[in-house]
Amino acid sequence: MFCPFCGQKIKKKIQFCEYCGSSLLNKK
Repeated sequence: MFCPFCGQKIKKKIQFCEYCGSSLLNKK
């Protein structure tokens, strides 16, 4: 799974990007 904002590979269980700090649960 990849972050739609910065494109870094993230952990699917967390649903949170550690690189850009964006949460995939609440997209703004």
